[in-house]
Amino acid sequence: LDEIGLIVTYLGENGFLKAAAVGGVDRRLLIAQEVLILSKDPIEGIIASKPPHLLSAEEEKKVPKVDDLWIDTGYSTEELKEKVSLGDRVLLKSAFYRLLNGRVSSKALDDRAGVAAVFRALELLKNEPLSCGLAVSFTCQEELGCLGAKTASYAMKPDLAVTVDVSFAHTPDAPEEKCGKLGEGT
Repeated sequence: LDEIGLIVTYLGENGFLKAAAVGGVDRRLLIAQEVLILSKDPIEGIIASKPPHLLSAEEEKKVPKVDDLWIDTGYSTEELKEKVSLGDRVLLKSAFYRLLNGRVSSKALDDRAGVAAVFRALELLKNEPLSCGLAVSFTCQEELGCLGAKTASYAMKPDLAVTVDVSFAHTPDAPEEKCGKLGEGT
């Protein structure tokens, strides 16, 4: 239900535009990323970067800020201004991959996996008698401070609320105590 991305903030010359982050965008992953600009007619683009041989020694050490990056659409200045508006959303393109051992990789899996887990729990409870009321709310804007969940909780006024999110699976470069163990549940 939720996905990080970008929002168009500036239309430049020769088909280039700038954007700001929406949600917790990891800017280390943005350079050379393919994007889809959700304008009147969706437009593909790519996040441009200065070629390595033109970087200063100082620039080589830094990860550019999101608003220092340019998105190249390939359009002329006039075409870009005709097709794209300030405030248009920009999605990061990423394919869905099947990995070994029943694992998958894709963008936005944190929220999507949570939705799948809740649907599975509801499926298991479908014919079970419950001694309490049960309400489920799928909300958006988790990436912007859980705004949807906060609004839903005020509207529903539950006695008890359970929220679903994910952790990070342990990788060799991360402290084990700060990570979950893939495949071992909550």
